[in-house]
Amino acid sequence: MSDELRRWELAIGRWVRANGIFRYDTRLQMINVHLFFLKLFGCMLCEFKANGYDVPIDIALFSQAIMTSRPHPEVHLQFGKCDGTVGRSNLECFESDQGGVLAYWIYQLDNIAVGVLFAQAGKWKHRPDLWPTVSDKLQTLADSSFYAFAPC
Repeated sequence: MSDELRRWELAIGRWVRANGIFRYDTRLQMINVHLFFLKLFGCMLCEFKANGYDVPIDIALFSQAIMTSRPHPEVHLQFGKCDGTVGRSNLECFESDQGGVLAYWIYQLDNIAVGVLFAQAGKWKHRPDLWPTVSDKLQTLADSSFYAFAPC
């Protein structure tokens, strides 16, 4: 996926069809992309907890999603444009006044960025530009202000 996206001229607000990247088994391949980032996210959470930080996210649900090859219902991906930086951001974690947990980090590779977001179910308004969505074949590219969430 990263090879394909790096070849394309990415524009903010443009919709990208995942079936243009994965011609066969599009949904399965997008789940694999999701699971890749889910595994990285889970490792970050374990690292944070091992270093004494209290992160209110249940890692068992990450493991269950990976073992069953199903997307984690509270973890979403957003694809965006990047400035050529390579690496990842730190994990940021917040709790709303209503107790909803929101955590995110950004993975950057050349001209693409992937925002990886945990939004506690039922606590945040749905965003249709995040994957997985109702339509598994469309992805949207955002600007650098990846996340704007409002409590339910």
